Amino acid sequence: MEFMAEAIRELVTGLNLKKVFLTGHSLGGYVALAFAEMFPELLSGFCLFHSHPFADPPEAIAKREREKEIVRAGKKFLMYPENVSMMFSEENTVKLPEALKRSKEIAAAVPDEGIVAVLDGMIKRPQRLTVVEDGRVPLLWILGRKDRYISCELVLSKVKLPYGSKAEILEDSGHLGFVEEEDRSLRVLSDYVKGLNCK
Repeated sequence: MEFMAEAIRELVTGLNLKKVFLTGHSLGGYVALAFAEMFPELLSGFCLFHSHPFADPPEAIAKREREKEIVRAGKKFLMYPENVSMMFSEENTVKLPEALKRSKEIAAAVPDEGIVAVLDGMIKRPQRLTVVEDGRVPLLWILGRKDRYISCELVLSKVKLPYGSKAEILEDSGHLGFVEEEDRSLRVLSDYVKGLNCK
C-alpha cells in the first residue's frame, strides 16, 4: 500500500498539483489510507469507496493465502469468476449482465504476478483507523447496503467519524457502486467535493 501511495505522490507532484481529492475503491481505499497517513498535506480530502480502515482478520488472511497459491498454480480461472460475481449485489448480477461480463474480462486480463502482489500487500497492510478518526483529512466514506464483502453496519459501528467527514450508503449496491448506482455515486462524490470548496 505504501509503495502505491508513493507512486501516486510521484504523479501528483509530477503534475505540479498542490492538493488533490483522492478516491480509492476497495484495495484502492487501502492505498488512499496509506496516502492520507503519509502525505496529508497533498489532500483536500479523500474517499473510501467500498473500503475500510481495518487490517485483515485471520480468516481473511487465510483466504488470501489460498488465493495466492491458486494463482501461482496457474489456475486463477478457478477463482476470479466467483470473486467478481460476489462484487455485485445478487439482484444486480441479473440486472447488469453486461457489466458483470466486462468485470470478469478485466479480472481475467490481470497478470498473475500483479494478483499475487496485491493479495500479499493486503495481507500485510496495517490498521489505519486513526487516519479516519483523527480528522486531519476530510473523509467521504461510501458503502453498499448489499455489499457481500463489507458489512456497512458492522464497519460503521466500529468507527467514530470526525466533524467534516461523512458516510453515505448506496442502498442498491454491492461492492461496485460506481457501476451498480453510477449516477448516485457521481452525485454523492461531486456534492462532497464541492462542499470542501476544492480548487
